[in-house]
Amino acid sequence: REGRIAVDGAWVRLPGHTARLAPADEALWADIAPKLGGAARFRPPRVRDLATELGEDEADIRRALKLVSRLGQADEIAHDHFFPREVTAELAEIACAAAAADPRGVVTAAAFRDRLDNGRKVAIQILEFFDRHGVTIRRGDERRINSRRRDLFRRAPVTEPDA
Repeated sequence: REGRIAVDGAWVRLPGHTARLAPADEALWADIAPKLGGAARFRPPRVRDLATELGEDEADIRRALKLVSRLGQADEIAHDHFFPREVTAELAEIACAAAAADPRGVVTAAAFRDRLDNGRKVAIQILEFFDRHGVTIRRGDERRINSRRRDLFRRAPVTEPDA
């Protein structure tokens, strides 16, 4: 079936098909995306804070972010707490680096928090997200990287058929 399907991250699609947001959601995402990146990328604002800052309805922000999440451009790490997919991939690499730096290959919430220069609550929410997706395997307070799932959030290059 080579050339008849394209792999785009965790999604498989027809080579000529691209899922898109409605124009209103596209415009809302264009306003939201810069606020989730940059220096504050490990501490993005929650939906209610984005709604207040942008002067938009909270339900509209939530709906747009859930659509963007379905497209694989963002991840809902915790309720109403979205991170761009590139940041999620960076967080996974940071967790891998924390495990590699530990003599037992363990990621602790404290070590992860320190690498993010972030609060404990957000660090634990991120690690629990990785637990749910199998990137980390938790035993008590220790987590190990699941080598079979460590690249789950890395965006694969889109392969198109040769013309």
